[in-house]
Amino acid sequence: MKNLFLKKIIEIPGISGREEKISKHIEEILVSYDLDIVRDNNGSIYGYKKSEQKNAPVVMVDAHMDEVGFIVTKIEDNGILRLEAMGGISKFSIANSRLRVWSDNPTKSFAGTLFFKEPQTDVQKKQPIPAIKDMMFDIGAVDKKQVQKEFELNIGNVVTFDYPSEQNGDRVIAKSLDDRAGVAILLETLDFIKNTSFDYDIYIGASSQEEVGLRGARTSAYKINPDLAIVVDVSPSNDLPTDEQTGTLGKGTILRHKDSCYLTDKYIIKYIRDLSTKHNIKIQDYFGTGCTNAGILHLSNNGIKTIPLGLLARGLHTGSSIIDMNDYEETKKLLKEVLTDLNIKTINKIKGNT
Repeated sequence: MKNLFLKKIIEIPGISGREEKISKHIEEILVSYDLDIVRDNNGSIYGYKKSEQKNAPVVMVDAHMDEVGFIVTKIEDNGILRLEAMGGISKFSIANSRLRVWSDNPTKSFAGTLFFKEPQTDVQKKQPIPAIKDMMFDIGAVDKKQVQKEFELNIGNVVTFDYPSEQNGDRVIAKSLDDRAGVAILLETLDFIKNTSFDYDIYIGASSQEEVGLRGARTSAYKINPDLAIVVDVSPSNDLPTDEQTGTLGKGTILRHKDSCYLTDKYIIKYIRDLSTKHNIKIQDYFGTGCTNAGILHLSNNGIKTIPLGLLARGLHTGSSIIDMNDYEETKKLLKEVLTDLNIKTINKIKGNT
């Protein structure tokens, strides 16, 4: 991969509720930019820069750091592991996936394959693919004793997808692009933030547990109490031959009109469209079916106005998602222009106070 910063962010393990390693890495980067650290009790972490203006409004810039994955729920006598999904993972897309289980011993992790017993007769072939909890994760252990004593694994250990991060042309193929690409975009904006004076206090960072119910952003909203929030996330493209095309890889950042959890305010839609036109940012209309943290932020406190930004990926929630780096750069450019344009007057207008 050309973008080694993004590669590093992608490859650190951190499923929902087990974000300690990625959180520590993010904290080190935030501290290096002289930002004060703010946390909630669910593991979300933000860097804080205070405005020179008195009684300045507060802007929260968020991307979620957790990735979909699994936890170990049972160890069979023959060394096979049973798993439970953490986040929305389709059983139809993960059979024979290569996974990696992480020991509590930081020096140990083990690759393995998730599989299910293939039907042997025509009658069995009509049976559906089993649930994830009924699949088998084989790490090559000979028995339960070896798993626990030699490998130092037990119930509750984290399991992630285990594929290399690679780039073909402008396309990156990797695990955890949802939403590590969003996290990387925020962190690549820190140079700009450090060297810019804002009319508002800014909190920029990463929330926890988005993939299991938008949980971290909920508690962060009460901790930070922003006047305005910006969410950067990765959403599924709809550009394959059998899809109705409402989001195409390589055609720019997205203008999210709605999804299952959020209807974007009409003024925000106009604001983002006008700003993109003014600065020649490649943008496409998008109607999603999933959720982002905008879905919980706009319901928090007395209703936080939220600007949803982001880019598209194919193969979301698998070990081999695909993004286009041109979309990545356009999203980063739009984020900078939004942060530059925002001021007390603009924020109040978005909030509907004027």
